[in-house]
Amino acid sequence: MMKKILLSTAALVSLAQVAAAGDAGEKTHPNIILIMCDDMGFSDPGCYGGEVRTPNIDYLAENGVRFSQFKNTGRSCPSRAALMTGRYQHEAEMGWMTAVDEHRPGYRGQISPDFPTIAEVLKANGYATYLSGKWYLTVEGAFEKPNGSYPTQRGFDKYYGCLSGGGSYYTPTPVYSDTTRITTFPDDFYYTTAITDSAVSFIRSHPDNVPMFMYLAHYALHRPLEAPKKRVDACRERYKVGYDILRQQRFDR
Repeated sequence: MMKKILLSTAALVSLAQVAAAGDAGEKTHPNIILIMCDDMGFSDPGCYGGEVRTPNIDYLAENGVRFSQFKNTGRSCPSRAALMTGRYQHEAEMGWMTAVDEHRPGYRGQISPDFPTIAEVLKANGYATYLSGKWYLTVEGAFEKPNGSYPTQRGFDKYYGCLSGGGSYYTPTPVYSDTTRITTFPDDFYYTTAITDSAVSFIRSHPDNVPMFMYLAHYALHRPLEAPKKRVDACRERYKVGYDILRQQRFDR
């Protein structure tokens, strides 16, 4: 299964910035931006041979660190639990998915309260912490009422996004701003845009004298593959040659 092979992209930005700060001999804490792309194949971005145009990611890859070996759990919830805690997924109680609490060790359906998240660790060290996008570390039975596992209850100062793992890009559910449920959306709402806009707003309101940790976790490319017509039309010609040719072109690059 090729799902989430590019969790390396998530670490790419933070590693590049931390490395750059270390090389420059800075005494202040660096700002860290951690980006998660959902269900992306290893060869999708341009820097790994893909025909998808990713100039900003390519720039970071060229000037930062790229991984050729990177391990994950092959599924969303366990990978996120490991990423957020630095623990193996079963130790973080997220051995399967958020669908149900199995009431047995390793399979509680949400992130364990026994280990701090990266946000909690950084917050304790003077960082302002933000999350925009997908959380997917709270058991589905708690989607209607915060139960201690919501992002702002696990170290994030501000949160905008969806607790679930996938669904409509036009009417996602359940969407929260911190711990307040959002149930109405504007006519031109598109979740990918909303996640990015929220992250940008967090950054713009962030005080300059405080180090920042931003976790940007997009829904895309998780099914269903939904996008505004203008975005689809911009890519349609590129894919008319078919999968077999595109695959060989990626391999050659």
